[in-house]
Amino acid sequence: MGVDLLHDPQTLAERLLQRCNKGGEPFPFRLLILHLTARLVGRHALQLLNLYPFLLKYLQPNQRDVTRVLACLVEAVHPQVPPDELRPVVIHIIKIFVTEAQASEVIEVGLNTIREICVRATNILTEDELTDLTGFQQFKRKGVTSAARGLINTYRELHPQLLHRSLRGKEATMAITRGDVSAPQYGASQVVESIAGLELFVKKSKSDEKGDTVEDGSAAVKMMSEKVISSDDFAK
Repeated sequence: MGVDLLHDPQTLAERLLQRCNKGGEPFPFRLLILHLTARLVGRHALQLLNLYPFLLKYLQPNQRDVTRVLACLVEAVHPQVPPDELRPVVIHIIKIFVTEAQASEVIEVGLNTIREICVRATNILTEDELTDLTGFQQFKRKGVTSAARGLINTYRELHPQLLHRSLRGKEATMAITRGDVSAPQYGASQVVESIAGLELFVKKSKSDEKGDTVEDGSAAVKMMSEKVISSDDFAK
């Protein structure tokens, strides 16, 4: 996709957010810009920390197209985002959306949004906060109970230690007892098994060793470079 082939997605995302901050454009158009910005941040794991406080002011149950704003928020979350930057947004959703004073549809949307955020960045909720959220599995509306159970199932897989013992499930409890489960840590190193496009350079090196011309390798690199889309094309 074109978003994946951008040359400088960080600069483009910053320019798009600046354009949204200036205002003066219809909200539906700004929402489209926000969707593109969020997709850039999520796809390229960008650090655009100003985006989350900007989205925060639109996170109200009576806000126009609030579900689309929540979708932008979820798409802009990735494991490299510092948990401290996301906590204010999640706490806001808990206080404004996930409360018995709201309609069941609002609570359901809030729980599902929190679940999707926690899938991408686990170290946000505390044990007490998670306990309060999982308590909605006893709610009278089926949609809310399903959303709460979805959050429980997510934490059974990602961080069962935060769940109350009665909610961990048999497999997670046994894994904790054996010591097979460790709490996820922000910034933990990940092993990179391969680099995209590396095979082209390996093929080129083998061709050079055989005495072949360099034109084939150069042509391959040129073909890749022609597919790269400049960020200026989107920013205009």
